Amino acid sequence: MSKREQILNAASQVIASKGANQLTLDAVAVEAGVSKGGLLYHFPSKDELIKGLNIHVIACFRNMIESELESGMPYSQAYLQATMKASADPDFLLVNSSLLAAIANHSDLLNVWAEEYERFQQAWEQEGLSKQKSVVLRTLCDGLWFSSMFQLCPVTKEDQQNVFDYMMKLLWEESS
Repeated sequence: MSKREQILNAASQVIASKGANQLTLDAVAVEAGVSKGGLLYHFPSKDELIKGLNIHVIACFRNMIESELESGMPYSQAYLQATMKASADPDFLLVNSSLLAAIANHSDLLNVWAEEYERFQQAWEQEGLSKQKSVVLRTLCDGLWFSSMFQLCPVTKEDQQNVFDYMMKLLWEESS
């Protein structure tokens, strides 16, 4: 793991364990086991750290989708599959922490996510997914993440699987 990734993981851990409002460069440096100067070399400000965290999360999620695409499934199904795997992975704290940090500190840092959502939408349109199903897919996946992130009556693993199976069936009907 690179020093940069080590720092990003430490930032995620600080947010997950102490809350987004406790994210400081000092706390991240301590968690990462690096000097503050070492952290500043990679991320010259807290805003750059948060932006880097969001960019890293997007890249990880993009890789998860691409991995699913290798099996030959359509983009919409790969997106759903990647979302389900990410939400089931206790180590995938980065999505929650990167969004929380961006919201808690500067909502304009969410622009990188807005751009990624545009990519999702374009991919669904290229696939031929109807607007209605793309909206259902996006809000379903977002809802699963947000209910978990904010602990708002989190969906049980069994219910997640049932929803996943139902949504895959709907997406399969569209693609066939």
